[in-house]
Amino acid sequence: MADTTLRFDLPEPLPRSLPVLALRRGVLLPAGISAFGVARSLSRSALDASHGGYVLIAVQRDPVAEPLPSDLLPIATLARVVERPDAGRVIVQGVARVRLTGFPSTRPHLEATFERVVEMWEGSPHHEGLTRTLIEAVKETAELLGGQERAAPILSLATEPGRLADAVASLIEAPEEWRRELLQTADPVVRVERTLTQ
Repeated sequence: MADTTLRFDLPEPLPRSLPVLALRRGVLLPAGISAFGVARSLSRSALDASHGGYVLIAVQRDPVAEPLPSDLLPIATLARVVERPDAGRVIVQGVARVRLTGFPSTRPHLEATFERVVEMWEGSPHHEGLTRTLIEAVKETAELLGGQERAAPILSLATEPGRLADAVASLIEAPEEWRRELLQTADPVVRVERTLTQ
């Protein structure tokens, strides 16, 4: 059974580059846990080369078979490999939003340099109101999110509204395009607002 405890620890020191798992379909948001099929040799190689169980999960613009750096969206997710139940599947947890800054290697897998996306949350009365509204929405819809047991770890992110929005967005029914746009949105206030209106 996979350890689905949300953990946001990062390897120390954070490597300059990490292997990239390029997704043809699906989106992994920070604070989300997802399972993905791993069929391409490029993807298997990236997972085998993970640094202490960490990889970058990038979304492809279009579902091409052999993605190049130009095929990837610019914002990706630094992820922790939770489990590889078999050679064809992987379970990963999003840890942080990152901007891809370069590709020192494209074979035998994509390898990218990156920088963490810095989030600013001002704590104004408006922003605090948004956070309270999102927390109340999670409490009210806990059963739809998988019950109180599944909602409790999400609510523990209340001090980090951007992560809280990402965790909620990972669980709600939403079109993939909406999740892609949310991943590309660095501003946590905008992410909270979009999550509340979805």
